[in-house]
Amino acid sequence: MRNWCLRGAGQDVMRWLREGVKMDWLSKPPPPFHQGDSLTNLSEEEETFVKKEIPRCLSSGAWVETQDDRWVSKAFLVPKPGHKT
Repeated sequence: MRNWCLRGAGQDVMRWLREGVKMDWLSKPPPPFHQGDSLTNLSEEEETFVKKEIPRCLSSGAWVETQDDRWVSKAFLVPKPGHKT
């Protein structure tokens, strides 16, 4: 949190990071959907990257494990120019 503040994050961003962002539906949540497993058909380099990212994202709180799979969107890996995994 301190790093976000030091980098100039505003009050709204700091509150979103502390409390999350409330999503108000215009009428109701969408019907459940499940787009499948994102971790199939990965290259060796992508698989190495994902295996490092999963624990990092879980431990930082960016991701939270759940048993609720009613709304699952696939993740897409987009290589960044000059970035090595």
